[in-house]
Amino acid sequence: QSKGAGLGGLSGADTGGVFTARRGIERVLFWVTITLSVIFFGLVIAILILSA
Repeated sequence: QSKGAGLGGLSGADTGGVFTARRGIERVLFWVTITLSVIFFGLVIAILILSA
């Protein structure tokens, strides 16, 4: 461990962008999850409005 690492190295903090990139199936699942949640909440709001 270098002198300039500071406390970030002790807590496991990593400033590298290794885990921020979404590739392949992970990217597809991310967008499918977002899309399904938007559809779900849209349906919930529509049902609440129509049932009132």
